Amino acid sequence: MNAKAFWGILQTERTFRPIEDWRITSISVGSVSPNVYRLRNGPEDYYVKEINEGERKSLLVLAAIRSKLTPPIIFPDLISRRILVSPYLGPCLRQKAKLELQLFREYARMQNMLNDPGVRENLRRTHGYKWSDKDNGWFSRGYAKGISGCLPWIIRFKQRYKLHELDMWVKAFSFMAGNARLIAREYSGMPFARLHGDFREDNVVGKPQRLADWCSSYERSINGHGPFMSDVGLYLARDERVKRAFIRASNICRKADARTIDRWIWLASCIPLWGKANMLIPDNGRMELSVATVRRFVRKHTWICRVVLSHRGRPVGM
Repeated sequence: MNAKAFWGILQTERTFRPIEDWRITSISVGSVSPNVYRLRNGPEDYYVKEINEGERKSLLVLAAIRSKLTPPIIFPDLISRRILVSPYLGPCLRQKAKLELQLFREYARMQNMLNDPGVRENLRRTHGYKWSDKDNGWFSRGYAKGISGCLPWIIRFKQRYKLHELDMWVKAFSFMAGNARLIAREYSGMPFARLHGDFREDNVVGKPQRLADWCSSYERSINGHGPFMSDVGLYLARDERVKRAFIRASNICRKADARTIDRWIWLASCIPLWGKANMLIPDNGRMELSVATVRRFVRKHTWICRVVLSHRGRPVGM
């Protein structure tokens, strides 16, 4: 919506009239929404954002199950008009900030709740909630094609920049491309659960930490659902404490053996590596990044290549 419509809707709530009484700061980090602001007036301090339809649905469902995963919603009537008002909990975390174990426990509890048949049926009646328990081809076909298509680009980057740091990437993507269909099939066959879609440090705010910006939850999934480790697999692969905390809280993991869990974590590391590679690939086909930029990016994410090339969790036959 345009700015005039945004401020007009916001001022239908008496608290924000007159809007001139409020100190307004535009926020450009951590969201793709065109209207994101911090509003302050005396002791009142709010985060205000225009949301899309997918995020509106997500927030209403999470509020209905009283999830502690998201910042509290203030003025819920505005949600129906696609404006979120929540307490301002501070800036998003920096990428190297440590995520709290409770965030992963709350994420697992959210998935548990929204995989419960009784909860789902109640939400279907009250909120028109929809879910998906299996892939319809969206994941398996798209991911197989995407993984295979990345290998030529990684080889071109190696030839263009001549960085020895890219050797591990070429090796990892050569392996993944040779097994792309099997990886995509195994990944998409993982148990499904509700996803965030963009679980990363710069979408985390507050203390205790809360997960913001649910605008990708429908765009990168089927009805907001997908392979349940999609968002958290990399964190589980990197940190044993996070892995233990999530496994203990997840109903899906509690029903699985250790070998199956390791396989899920391995699969949930392959797909994000493809996502990282896509961040390097230029839209215009021109490799114009500096050597230093490519080296810094590659070094930062090479550990994921090591996870992919390790044998721990790798499905039989690869």
